Amino acid sequence: MLFRSVGNFSHPPAYQDRPKFLRNRGPSGNFAFEDKSGGAGLHWQETYASPALADYDNDGHLDLFFTTVYSGNTSVLYRNSGDWKFTNTTGPSGIRTAQTYQASWCDFDKDGDMDLASGGKLWRNRGNSNKWLAVQLKGKDKVNSAAIGATVRLKMGKQILTRHVNSSTGEGNQNSLTLHFGLGPNPTKDLGVVIHWPGGAKQKQLVESGIFNTINKQ
Repeated sequence: MLFRSVGNFSHPPAYQDRPKFLRNRGPSGNFAFEDKSGGAGLHWQETYASPALADYDNDGHLDLFFTTVYSGNTSVLYRNSGDWKFTNTTGPSGIRTAQTYQASWCDFDKDGDMDLASGGKLWRNRGNSNKWLAVQLKGKDKVNSAAIGATVRLKMGKQILTRHVNSSTGEGNQNSLTLHFGLGPNPTKDLGVVIHWPGGAKQKQLVESGIFNTINKQ
């Protein structure tokens, strides 16, 4: 199942929207969304701008970075501990950004963990010992060379991790075209990956942690 993070630019009156986490209930729930914000551990400030998701600690859960555009407020990093619980880890992370709409995650130094560009600065992630998988797709023929629109699903135990190749999200966010999966400390050796290419083709593959490259077979 997927979830959606909504970073609302709002002001103090209670009728205005607040940041939310929405859980996609999947086929059994007719793909309707359930609001999981109440117990998630989010706090509101005036005013959030762009949410940017990445698994910065490689534990298999997508974490959240919120930018802000008002003087006196700060951008916030939330660590996802699973089960829809998020913890503010801005202080320990060392990230201090100016007011900005822009935040983009990528592994710029190719060491297996996600780094952050925000507020006109590049923040290097020192990482940990958790394993990871980077998936680099390339289209040909009827599929664009950047493979934008492709979806990759990875089964890891009871989890199914999903990533999409897209060019941008939010306002001013340019995403890395390499898809990153955190795998935790002890992933299985052979990971089942399913690639859904634009146009409908499906490709199944067994991979190990590290970097996986493939070209669509259309």
